[in-house]
Amino acid sequence: MEGIDYWSGPFQDKVGHEKYLGEMAKRAKGEGLETPLILVDGAGRLGDPDEEKRSRSVEEHGRWLEAAKILNCSAIRANAHSEGSPEEQL
Repeated sequence: MEGIDYWSGPFQDKVGHEKYLGEMAKRAKGEGLETPLILVDGAGRLGDPDEEKRSRSVEEHGRWLEAAKILNCSAIRANAHSEGSPEEQL
């Protein structure tokens, strides 16, 4: 079986739209494609030093986890962007 990885960019505004995502999943399955991964960009910095921004990023990535479930993906790829020295980032 062949597969595709999704990239979040083209359907950023469709996260949370179960009908749209369900149709995407249906079409991929109909073509015999596995869909193991969503490459998530633009959902905030998971390593942001600002606690409020970091929390919003975690929530936004959670929305992508829900999308992955609908799209039959087993994983998302998240960027943990941060700033500062390695010690500050810890």
